[in-house]
Amino acid sequence: MPNGSGFVRFLYNKFSDLLAEAMNPTDAQSYLGKIHSTHHQGNCKDACYECLKVFRNMNYHSLLDWRLGLSMMRILNDSTYKCGADGIFNQHVELNGWLEFATSLRKGFAESFGMRTVDVVQGLPIIKWHARDKNVILIVHPFWDMKNMREANWIAEIKNELGEYTRSRGGKLSIVDTFNLHRRPGWCYEKLVRNG
Repeated sequence: MPNGSGFVRFLYNKFSDLLAEAMNPTDAQSYLGKIHSTHHQGNCKDACYECLKVFRNMNYHSLLDWRLGLSMMRILNDSTYKCGADGIFNQHVELNGWLEFATSLRKGFAESFGMRTVDVVQGLPIIKWHARDKNVILIVHPFWDMKNMREANWIAEIKNELGEYTRSRGGKLSIVDTFNLHRRPGWCYEKLVRNG
């Protein structure tokens, strides 16, 4: 319709179809098909000029993330979607390589701020720091609700294990998500030092 009217009605009527196409494109040569391609996954961790970045949205480049966008769509479409909280990272395109990405962020953060002890607990990257490695930083996905876990699961076990470790040494467990660690490591460090 003229002047854009009708878009909201179209979205309302076709929402489930649009979500399904965004999550599993039927045309590999379409815009969404190219975002899902193996080539794009390997070259783009969050956003690039082949997917989301353009000159007009330059002010928001640091916030754009096609992987988080796909995860959000999957959450809207499926209430059972765990977003990797079940320890499975190879079922959906947006989670492929997340553990490796989190591990590389951890390495860069630890090197930047002189933290020497890096480790892995049940598959998740951590950093131990301070005297006697009493403090621990657990690196998680931004969509994991670490404060209000309602069920015993893989992440709850890791959090409890690390909580016991830090309590026994008089330290503190800190949780940093990859969204913030990737975009504002200095802010993350400042929060850790102030609260640690």
